[in-house]
Amino acid sequence: MHRNNKGGIFLRFKLFSLSRMISSGILLCSMLYPEKAVSGPYLDSAHGSSSYGVNRTSLSTFGYSKGNCAQCHEQHASIGGGEPNPTGGPDKYELFYNNYVGQTDGFCYKCHTDLNSFQSSGLVNRSYSYRAGGWTADTLNDILEAFSFYPGSAKPGSSHQLGNIRSFITARSWGYTNNSNPCAACHNPHRAQGDPANSPNSTKSSGTRGWPVSHPSQHSKDNNAWGLWGDSSGEKMSDYSVGYTYQAPYYFNSTITYEPDGSATANGSNLTDYVTFCTDCHNPSYDGTGSSQKLAFTGEFQGVLFNPDWENTSPHGKIAAGGMGGIELRLMMLVE
Repeated sequence: MHRNNKGGIFLRFKLFSLSRMISSGILLCSMLYPEKAVSGPYLDSAHGSSSYGVNRTSLSTFGYSKGNCAQCHEQHASIGGGEPNPTGGPDKYELFYNNYVGQTDGFCYKCHTDLNSFQSSGLVNRSYSYRAGGWTADTLNDILEAFSFYPGSAKPGSSHQLGNIRSFITARSWGYTNNSNPCAACHNPHRAQGDPANSPNSTKSSGTRGWPVSHPSQHSKDNNAWGLWGDSSGEKMSDYSVGYTYQAPYYFNSTITYEPDGSATANGSNLTDYVTFCTDCHNPSYDGTGSSQKLAFTGEFQGVLFNPDWENTSPHGKIAAGGMGGIELRLMMLVE
């Protein structure tokens, strides 16, 4: 075979061009077809579901499916030559609205409200007492409303002050930053599932529950690593209370059925281990002394945040509850 310098150069050029094409193809495929293990969990979440996922009304004319990434993220603040509501350009993480403004203003509230929601009919999110306890007299029905009440207001409700929470999680070595949304302290938006209300007007059973929370200390950009808490074995109240007799709280107006689904299951095998979950943050070790029960939040509401001694002194922990004749664990959660 005849070879010369020109031919050699030509051959090397073709090989270089081929390698560029291959690498470009790999990059293009990785952009168009993300790893299924990463996208899969999102498709199982409340936001990514093709049946009831996020569905911004201002995108209805563009043909985006429910749960599509564009429902929340605007890469260039422009779709089809214009910007759908709300206008003003994308914020951090390319979100269509400011990621976090304050206690009653931020990205999540633009859909999680029953008034002026960017979802077609608003989103109804009931309190834990309503969803899992059967207390239908509770009129609170959306997240914005739940976080609009706080100590010192006319109608006290949530003590979770979002500004304090963001400062707290940023100070930990959990991978959060000052740009993080404080709601993501307890909820992975790409994994969180809905938990329909178990009320007299609902057909929900223990088999249809969703799992909304994820451990703050396990926070990760990898949705496989930052999974749900309470959906797997080892994450139930019955697991927390190994060696003790656990009794779930009674369902409202009942002495024979129990939270969280109004069934006869009383041992917590269907109830998230919220003791372990909550003490991820409500932990005395964070104040630097290892002894004080006050959580190391700063600001006006520091004095109302405590970590009960679940193990030894609280009837919500491993100590006998009055009238039970034995050891009872009780966990009362007002708002999840």
